[in-house]
Amino acid sequence: MPGMAETTDWPARPGGCGLELETFGREAAVVGPPQGLWRGSFYTAAVGPLIFAVAAWMHFRLGGYGAMHPGVAVWVSLIAAAGLALTLLAVDLGTAAVRVEIDDRGVTIKRRSVLRGSSRRIEREDAAAVRVGETWFTAGNRPVHRLELTTRSGKTYAMLTGRPEADLQWAAAVAAKGLGLDKNRR
Repeated sequence: MPGMAETTDWPARPGGCGLELETFGREAAVVGPPQGLWRGSFYTAAVGPLIFAVAAWMHFRLGGYGAMHPGVAVWVSLIAAAGLALTLLAVDLGTAAVRVEIDDRGVTIKRRSVLRGSSRRIEREDAAAVRVGETWFTAGNRPVHRLELTTRSGKTYAMLTGRPEADLQWAAAVAAKGLGLDKNRR
């Protein structure tokens, strides 16, 4: 198919890159292995269990739900639910592996963790741009970056959030090359 890169044309992987490139002739896959519980979501992994522990302490300290005022019991339950949700989010983020498969028909983004998995397909004709973007949050007063694929309709799909910027630049170059968008990249 016109615009599809040959095997030897893929951009060189930078040294120390945490992402892998798997090639299959004219097809490729950028693979982002799980970052680990602490690397993928340090604050979420630390705060979630802490909030849950505070709620459990409040529950037992106040004598259980039967001895509590109903309004207090609701708040303790909400705090426990928030702590449990943050803990599950930390596990999901820390164990997620992302695979971006590029072929002559388009790109498939697959995300798998111990809790859930998803797959999304963007057709080649619908892909408009691939770039490194910033999320709305920061870590250590620095923006957290992600790989973004924008469609012609304006919808943006984000992936590989929190990876080093150099790794994401390389992944963007691979995806753009595979989709024939490398001539349009800034």
